[in-house]
Amino acid sequence: MPPYVWIDDAAAAECAACCRRFGLLTRRRHHCRRCGRVFCDACSPARLGLPGAPPDDHGARLCVACAEHLRSAHADAIGGAGNALRATDAAVRLGADRLLHVA
Repeated sequence: MPPYVWIDDAAAAECAACCRRFGLLTRRRHHCRRCGRVFCDACSPARLGLPGAPPDDHGARLCVACAEHLRSAHADAIGGAGNALRATDAAVRLGADRLLHVA
């Protein structure tokens, strides 16, 4: 994984994916917890549930590209089989609130 840099909020005037400008009340900034870039809510829909997190935890926010990368890496690691992987694939495609941690 390349060394990513956390982008400061002040340095991000627009979403790194769709280039829409952020506003005080209209479009909030969200950091992808993998790459550190700043996205709007629509461009960072995935969540990664962390092991040991409480049930009401929403997980770490991920941009679409990082969620897809992690999904692909996970598929390669377990050979692309199993119900848990299919659930994770569906969560990424549908932009679900949370990706499930699969041990």
